[in-house]
Amino acid sequence: MRKILPEPMTSFALEDISIIPKIERRSVSDSKLSLSTQLTRRINIDYPFVASPMDCVINYEMASCMGRYGLVPIFYICEKNQAQVYDIIKKISSKRDIIFGIAAPTSVDFFRKVLKKDIFDKCAVVALDTLHSKPYNHLYTIEYLRKHYNHIDIISGNITNGQDCLKVINCGVDAVRVGMTSNSVNRGYEITGCGRQQAKAIYECAEIADKYNVPVIADGGIKDVSDIAKAIALGASSVMMGKMFAAMDESPCRIMERDGVKYKEYRGMS
Repeated sequence: MRKILPEPMTSFALEDISIIPKIERRSVSDSKLSLSTQLTRRINIDYPFVASPMDCVINYEMASCMGRYGLVPIFYICEKNQAQVYDIIKKISSKRDIIFGIAAPTSVDFFRKVLKKDIFDKCAVVALDTLHSKPYNHLYTIEYLRKHYNHIDIISGNITNGQDCLKVINCGVDAVRVGMTSNSVNRGYEITGCGRQQAKAIYECAEIADKYNVPVIADGGIKDVSDIAKAIALGASSVMMGKMFAAMDESPCRIMERDGVKYKEYRGMS
């Protein structure tokens, strides 16, 4: 008889939980209220929001707007779009002091042979992308970056459980990105059967990451504003969103109109 290892773990989704309010003898004035948080161990942002590094979400206009609000734009980068990304980063950085990041494949060869030094020098953070690469390269890439580029903060690729959370922390990441196939337009679960419900994944990984003072980024599954609050209550330091940012005027998504109502065209990249 076959046995499943490790033992099956229960899961729950963001829509399965509610935040229970309590009455307490304390108050905070609006002037003292702060939504600032850690994106990584060394980088703070003014609000707990991160735009998904997708070509239908991030462009010059969106990045410039994010910079004005103390956020960090992260651009997806590959061999073909390096010149375009470099031009955008150079254009914004000439006008204001903005911290940039790139989302790149989990491949040592990409950083060693493909990525142009001019782009890397302008970035403060690298978010690894395990959805477009071989997952077993994940830990090797973290170790390579930690050894050769210690000035760069590293955001792990997407994980879903405490065991993997501890693995990437031990390899040297500065933030853990949690979420797999929970995105609003991602059909990964239907295709591969891989993934986990987001609320449990955040809760389990945050329990581990908190012990090492490593921030957790909840990536995906945000269907409405209440899901943001739930993700943070479960232990996330920030929330990565695609659809929410794509709906904004500044996104590069095409505007469509149906029956007098305007929509923005949005798609996934996985």
